[in-house]
Amino acid sequence: NAQPGARFPHFWVDQDGRRRSVHDLLSYDAFTLILGSDGGEWKQLLSSLTSCSLKINLVEIGAEQDTHDSLSHICGMAANGAILVRPDGHVAWREKSFPKDARSSLESALQASFATEVQWQSEAHSRP
Repeated sequence: NAQPGARFPHFWVDQDGRRRSVHDLLSYDAFTLILGSDGGEWKQLLSSLTSCSLKINLVEIGAEQDTHDSLSHICGMAANGAILVRPDGHVAWREKSFPKDARSSLESALQASFATEVQWQSEAHSRP
């Protein structure tokens, strides 16, 4: 499963007409944020992130790629959920669906995964 601390599970996705392991989509030199087919709110939230010492690659897995609904069945994630995978392939954090305070949840996950300072656009001008 995709519980934090577990290795991100294997399943197949269709990409560009080819069947590929979802592990081929993970970054091994950066964190990977995996979004389902309804990840627009997460992308909007990430676009407001102006400073973070972690490199985060974004991977969207749409319903047409996930023909066996593995994000739901294996990962326990709704189409608007998100999973943060560490460079070593282990799950750092998972939100099964988009929470009320997604910003705090993501910020806590990033800070817990690696000692990092996170800065958002709304705070960019308020700091000295």
